[in-house]
Amino acid sequence: MVVGTGASFALAGLVRLPLGALGLFFLVGALTGLINIVVMTLFQVSTPAEMRGRVMSLVIALAGAATPLGMALGGVLGDATAKNVPLVYGGAGAAIGLLGLASAGLGPIRDFLARDEARGPG
Repeated sequence: MVVGTGASFALAGLVRLPLGALGLFFLVGALTGLINIVVMTLFQVSTPAEMRGRVMSLVIALAGAATPLGMALGGVLGDATAKNVPLVYGGAGAAIGLLGLASAGLGPIRDFLARDEARGPG
């Protein structure tokens, strides 16, 4: 899902037709929504009940804090590339995709996901 989000985001910088861009951003939104559900569920399932509220408030606060930082970084990169939108979108999409691939190959993340799948819901 993360790699698909990155690829869709990178392609959005290359699309010149508004309808094509709309379709790609719809796909980015849908994939991002699915990723958020999976990540939030993993945090909730893997956190002891007595700590769940604190952990979830920290996760939500960090996600909220990352939003303006990402916007600022996008503005700085836009200025640094002379407003080369395809380059900024392509670079951001590549970074998202590489982050997804890199995290999928990390042993601790794979072990964490395998442990939760084996345990099952509840």
